[in-house]
Amino acid sequence: MSNPRKELAQAFEAFETYDLDEAVDKLDAKWHAYGIALKLLLSRKVTRLDIYDAAHDVGIRPSVVDMRLHYLKQLGSEAKQ
Repeated sequence: MSNPRKELAQAFEAFETYDLDEAVDKLDAKWHAYGIALKLLLSRKVTRLDIYDAAHDVGIRPSVVDMRLHYLKQLGSEAKQ
């Protein structure tokens, strides 16, 4: 996708559109959205503020974004050990 902010917004929107009955799919979509966010952040295609904005549009607070991105970063660093 050529527009990183649009890709980010679409990932968070997809996360929010799953029905609660589809818990496994929603969980996959959640971590997929945060994975995309982290990849774009680390490649400097988006800023943390861009991620906050995309998450806010679907009702996710910045503190939750920070917690989940931190968790993914920890998983990545543990996998490298």
